Amino acid sequence: MNKEETLYLNPWEFNAARILQRIEKLVFDNGGCIVSTWEKELTKYNLIPRTTDYRNETTIYKEKAITTNYRNYINFMLDGFVYSLSFDDNPFFEHYFLKKPIGSDLKVQYKYYLEELNRDFLYDCLFHIDCSIEEIKEIANLIFNQLISFKGYKIATTRRRKYITSYGSGKNSHHYYYENIPDKEPTYNQQYYIIKEA
Repeated sequence: MNKEETLYLNPWEFNAARILQRIEKLVFDNGGCIVSTWEKELTKYNLIPRTTDYRNETTIYKEKAITTNYRNYINFMLDGFVYSLSFDDNPFFEHYFLKKPIGSDLKVQYKYYLEELNRDFLYDCLFHIDCSIEEIKEIANLIFNQLISFKGYKIATTRRRKYITSYGSGKNSHHYYYENIPDKEPTYNQQYYIIKEA
């Protein structure tokens, strides 16, 4: 049975969830699917926007409520890559994404570096309760296109010291150098599962 939660969110948090809901549609429109590293059902969120004024009085906007599977992150697979996108609850902090190749067996072998999302999408409307659907669509398209077109994904590495023993003149000589070793994903994080399709 699906887990269900009702949350009261500020305008940024509410609009971020709307963006993720729209990105899901873009993923499906382009032949992708929603994935997870463990088999599970998506949480159903009933999201209700709220505002708090300078007197610390809160207003609830039940008429604007939405139901979605996304609160502040989404994982999807498209055209041989897995993408993870997450929004911070503070819009002025960094927002991150991952892009990594995935095999036909739905497995990834290596860890990849997190990338910072370009902040061009932070339109003023995202801080207000009346951000239009047209603006949400435009922002979602900006983010989606940034993720899909990103080419700089890099395997995470660890710098390790390697020793070499040289033989000559009757003496052994020890030298070392440094090598960047690719970081493998732990076994529990290698396998992806499709949990939602168009």
